[in-house]
Amino acid sequence: EETLARQRRIGKQWLRLHGMEVEEKDVVIAFGTQNALTTTLTSLLQRDDKVATDIYTYYGLKHLVRTLGLRLVPVDVDDGGISLESLDRVCRSAGVKALFAIPDCHNPTTRTMSRERREGVAAVLRRHSVLLIEDAIYSFLGNSDCEPISAMVPELGIYVSGTSKSLTPELRVAFIATPERLRKRILSASYGISLVNSSICVDFIGKMMETGLLEDIIADRIRMAGERTKLASDILAGHA
Repeated sequence: EETLARQRRIGKQWLRLHGMEVEEKDVVIAFGTQNALTTTLTSLLQRDDKVATDIYTYYGLKHLVRTLGLRLVPVDVDDGGISLESLDRVCRSAGVKALFAIPDCHNPTTRTMSRERREGVAAVLRRHSVLLIEDAIYSFLGNSDCEPISAMVPELGIYVSGTSKSLTPELRVAFIATPERLRKRILSASYGISLVNSSICVDFIGKMMETGLLEDIIADRIRMAGERTKLASDILAGHA
């Protein structure tokens, strides 16, 4: 109990760094983002349930959905990200149970949703009582002024924040912020799939927070991403 409480405190701190406020009791710890997505989808959806997502989306989600016997429903996008009109139509007529979204530095398009677009997505989800599974793996590269969509619909949003992109893939840790009403289901699925999490890895993240090393590493990742983006832009200039 003491170990779990300490690790949930670490998870709460990590989530706060990414703009997501959550109670310690509503933090679930997973073996990386893919494990967190597996846990979430397994706990909340049943075979043949429909999951809406961008028409271009994370390949790992496609594989996972096929494995679990779920069905993907594409949502149109525009320059701002998910089309609100298309999302509303899909939620109204396709019988979707959840939306999978990557609002920050979307994979593969790299788009980051504006606050206005996020608020629009939240409003559509609330109108139709559709769950949100928000993958925040790249949120450290996004617009820090925009809060997560999950924070706008806390009763529907499951927020997944992994460490592999901002720190290192060797740390197989992700923190899930869950709505209170769904916490037991997600915890039960997490235990059934993983039994326990990697205590050493979580505690290592906590130690990096204490020493300031975590902020230094993330700042370095952001700097490197900026340099590579500029390099790619310079090379591709005139070819787009």
